[in-house]
Amino acid sequence: MPTPRVSTSLRIALGWMLWAALVIASATSPGWCADLIQTDAATPSDNGNGDAPAITSYAVQLEGVSGDVAGLLTALSASESQKNAPVASVGLLRKRGEDDAATFKKALIARGHLNATVAVTVEQEQTPPVLRFGITPGPVYVLSKVEITLADQPGVDASASFPPLPGLGLVVGGPFQAKAVLDAQGQLTAQLRRTGYPYATAARPLVLASTTEPTVRVVYTLTPGPRATFGATRFEGLTSVKTSFLEDEPLWKPGDLYNHDLLRELEKRLARHNLFGAIGAMPAETPNADGSVDIIVTLGERKHRTVKGGAGYKSDVGASISLGWEHRNLFGGGERLALVLDVSMLESKALAEFEKPKFLRPDQSLKSSLEAKTEDTSAYEADSLTGKVLVEREFGERWRGSVGVAFRQADVLRDEARPEQDELKYSLASTPLALTYDSRDSVLDPTRGVLLAWMAEPFYSVGESTMSSDAFLKLETQARGFLTLLEKPRLVLAGRGTFGAFLGLPGEELPPVLRYYTGGGGSVRGYRYQTAGPMRGENPTGGSYLAEVSAEIRLRLTEDLGFVPFLDGGNVYDTLDDLSNGLLWGGGAGLRYATPIGPLRLDLAFPFEQRSTDDTFQVYVSVGQAF
Repeated sequence: MPTPRVSTSLRIALGWMLWAALVIASATSPGWCADLIQTDAATPSDNGNGDAPAITSYAVQLEGVSGDVAGLLTALSASESQKNAPVASVGLLRKRGEDDAATFKKALIARGHLNATVAVTVEQEQTPPVLRFGITPGPVYVLSKVEITLADQPGVDASASFPPLPGLGLVVGGPFQAKAVLDAQGQLTAQLRRTGYPYATAARPLVLASTTEPTVRVVYTLTPGPRATFGATRFEGLTSVKTSFLEDEPLWKPGDLYNHDLLRELEKRLARHNLFGAIGAMPAETPNADGSVDIIVTLGERKHRTVKGGAGYKSDVGASISLGWEHRNLFGGGERLALVLDVSMLESKALAEFEKPKFLRPDQSLKSSLEAKTEDTSAYEADSLTGKVLVEREFGERWRGSVGVAFRQADVLRDEARPEQDELKYSLASTPLALTYDSRDSVLDPTRGVLLAWMAEPFYSVGESTMSSDAFLKLETQARGFLTLLEKPRLVLAGRGTFGAFLGLPGEELPPVLRYYTGGGGSVRGYRYQTAGPMRGENPTGGSYLAEVSAEIRLRLTEDLGFVPFLDGGNVYDTLDDLSNGLLWGGGAGLRYATPIGPLRLDLAFPFEQRSTDDTFQVYVSVGQAF
């Protein structure tokens, strides 16, 4: 039997519908159809200027579809979202439905229903009127074949040079999906650009629908352009950042085969310096005569100075204020200087921090700090001065290690662990060591990933002291984890744990400015600051060992507002045998309000094991997550 002939106009119509579906499928928001596609809608006979009464509300019914397809069309429907909004006449309601019908048809085509039809009727006799869509999806077209050709080699199948079709998201024999076809086009172009072709382009995919069976054939035509190696890298737009500071950032050398992915990696590396508000790396418009291509990095510098201010309130500590000033490009090489002043009812401190990136090698930083602090808590009263110098090195993208030296001078005026001795002085040198692993997706408000830290710090007494040993060791490990359970609404499970120990010295002999305490807004909420542990009357004595755990369920209620129930546990101990005493538990709930500098936090917490010295509840107001 001869194959039926298909008119040229029918082929053009099918091709137009398929391309419209491809464009629609490339969008990601629920309302993409109405935004991107312009359609010819029938002009209603009643334009709303007649005497017909306005329709104050109506019902919308979809017939012929169910499940996720019905859900998709309902989400796209302007008629559905506006059904409680008055419409001037039946004619305008019909036009609203016809606009939806055009949107529905494109959405169905994008899902492979190439022969879908949508009929619109308005049933005025019902109360309220019903806008009814009669939908006939038709069969789902199947992807029968995918061809990949190069513009300079017409007729030659180049599929073997590219990832297998399943890796591109295309399944021969599976349902035709317009979005998958467009996504694969981007992947094919990216494959060429990462293998030496900086100017690779792709023509619009040719989608051919069979007229005898529900199948579709897709043909990609790629234009690789000239193959090239990396040439010179030029940084443009710099005003105060020195070019020499950036020259070692690219991960390639001149003469290496061009790879577009390395340009994206360069942009990420530059963003980590926190110096630029705009970053773009692109190949030059034309290659050089020697077959290389220069890379143009266009940068827009941020303001490098910041003045900060903040305030908080905790019912166990009282009000607090914080002032700060920061310069992130002090000498043109990304050097950071920060000055901070914190004042609260229990402690006041002045802190200066300096960081020199790329110290002696690109993956290494020099960090130093000087802190003066005055503390007057229920556990002790002391003045201290601490200086520290560290060298920190990156080991890959997520690992960091540091080593340094520190000196601490502390004058203790009162120590509740040793009430018989006043005005103790401590002069301590130490060599802090640390190793961290960080895979969190955000520092301010993480939703996934972990932070692991291991720290060791040997201390040495360098002056007269009342300690029984001139040397002791601090060991500490911390873990934080974040897991997204739901995307909409966003639901994140967050947890943390800390264990620390001082070895070589009894707990009561430790300087109180070093001794472990827990309790308060940053540890065990529900207990007053430093009081979740052993007490002498109403005063905490601290200990040599620390154990803390916390868990939060972070639920995003709206774009800006969140709700967080939490559970905290912790205690401090004099000896390892005391660990059998367990933890003191507290918990409660709080609100989070998103701001550019981190969430604003309001927590209400209760001690689950209330002692005579504990309050009934505590309130905490601050910026940033609890951990």
